[in-house]
Amino acid sequence: MNNKLIKITMGVGLSAAMLLGSVSGVSQVEPQTVQAARSYKIKLNHKDVVYSARGQRKGALKNGRTVTAYGVKKIHGKRYYSLGAGKYIKVATATKVGKATQPAQNTATASEQPATKTESGSASSKGGLMSLNNSKFKKEAAESFVNQLNEMRSQRGLHKLTVKPALKAYAQTRANEIVNKFSHIRPNGKRTSYEENIGLNSVQVSTTLQEAAKALLDEFIYHDQGSNWAHKKSLLSKANKTIGVGFAFEAKAGMATQGNKYPDYLGDRIAVDLQTH
Repeated sequence: MNNKLIKITMGVGLSAAMLLGSVSGVSQVEPQTVQAARSYKIKLNHKDVVYSARGQRKGALKNGRTVTAYGVKKIHGKRYYSLGAGKYIKVATATKVGKATQPAQNTATASEQPATKTESGSASSKGGLMSLNNSKFKKEAAESFVNQLNEMRSQRGLHKLTVKPALKAYAQTRANEIVNKFSHIRPNGKRTSYEENIGLNSVQVSTTLQEAAKALLDEFIYHDQGSNWAHKKSLLSKANKTIGVGFAFEAKAGMATQGNKYPDYLGDRIAVDLQTH
């Protein structure tokens, strides 16, 4: 990432060798950028009603709470912030947390449900963004992604995916590669070898590893219209048995969106590789 503050959007891409079942055995589709991509903090001005994507009431959130939003969606002509997991609140009832506002420490998204009780918390505020960009955080974020995905699969009556060391190592290599070029085409000019899902986002200094993993998982599962739900189908496929996940971060921090600057955000990448055996 260059020294300028730039707008960052969330993107996801799928390499569907197994899904497409081509004659050659390896066939991929190019990664696509999808809407509702960026994530940022919003503060609730008063008690907010939580709605579904169809505008139906699902619950409520307390006044003054700070949550993570993943873009804006129109429902019946009105603008709503997306909170992930199919939950929305009206734009008029919340305010973006801008540059002048201090980051909210350890603030979970409205739909956050940690996969296990033993997972660690947020990055140290003293360490800043670089406390996110270390091997321990990346390793545990990848593990959290698998845990949360398997929880999702179990709720749907699907078997859990098993982490395969070779796939895990490959996925980490791919995550490092897509920091510089977000594509299923590798630096050597060849396509990726496995069924692969890739995503990009940006995370704040106060982000927990569960949040970092959940934000990307939610994009694949709940905001994948632009890819005709190909990523969701891949991650929830009955055919897939093993998985490898890799996380990586951009070298420099800083982003800007809709006139607000966020110098305490760092771009992240994920690669999820799957096999049927």
